[in-house]
Amino acid sequence: MVAQTQNSGNSNYIGVTLTAAHTFEGGFQFQASYTYSHALDEISNSSLNPFGLNSNGNVDVVTPLNPFNVRQLNYGNADYDIRQSFVMNYVWSDALRHLTARGPNALMKGWTLSGTIFKHTGFPYSIWSSNETAALQGSLFGSTNPATTTAVLANVVGSPNINCGASAARLVNGKPNPCYNAANFVDPTNAFGTQRRNQFRGPGYFDTDFDVEKSFAIPKWEKAQLSVGARFFNLFNHPNFAFPNTNADSGQFGQITQTVSQPTTIYGSGLGADASPRVIELQAKFVF
Repeated sequence: MVAQTQNSGNSNYIGVTLTAAHTFEGGFQFQASYTYSHALDEISNSSLNPFGLNSNGNVDVVTPLNPFNVRQLNYGNADYDIRQSFVMNYVWSDALRHLTARGPNALMKGWTLSGTIFKHTGFPYSIWSSNETAALQGSLFGSTNPATTTAVLANVVGSPNINCGASAARLVNGKPNPCYNAANFVDPTNAFGTQRRNQFRGPGYFDTDFDVEKSFAIPKWEKAQLSVGARFFNLFNHPNFAFPNTNADSGQFGQITQTVSQPTTIYGSGLGADASPRVIELQAKFVF
């Protein structure tokens, strides 16, 4: 067995970002950013750190699909290519003070509303053949670790959907509703296949968090305040879905069976908690 390591990859990125920020009378301020971009490469993350892998029958392509012509099949959408992304945060300090004429100051003053909004299009992925991948592994070609395996991509027949959305996670008349027809993907039996890496794209992402707080002045203590409130992570309890099963030889091919977690939660990152549904955190603060 001979291993070869070389630095020969190429990557390109082009994009435009628009940002806006403003503070209004009345205590409301916001910052927003929109990015339209395209990232392409032959291998993402230096082949060492798979990006889009999950347990739903997916693989990341971290080796050349055709070792004699890397660019032919590997050059395509980067693992982390997001075509459109929108991010916004906002704060409204003392939000109800304009209503003090209609109610007592103790009730109307001291409210702060804030939140974040995340929205972006889906990540790309490849559709692979476990039958042909296993055949290569049986010949000592590649690894048995799904994160680093030398995956063989299925050949594309016809014109299947490029995008796979949330509909693949639903049941229709009690039956799965995959976003692909297995007949459009066949096992390559010779050469190195015809599918270009990362030409398919998964569901988009949307999340909004919200925070509401009410502060109370402490009598006879000029700078002291007691603040109580609640934080709502995934305010609308909106599900965000992972990739579909991308193994063309699987009985669940094209079906979405997993959700993805939010970028911000009370659990932190990597703790193993299911942070995809709405989570509510009650809080109290004493500031002096």
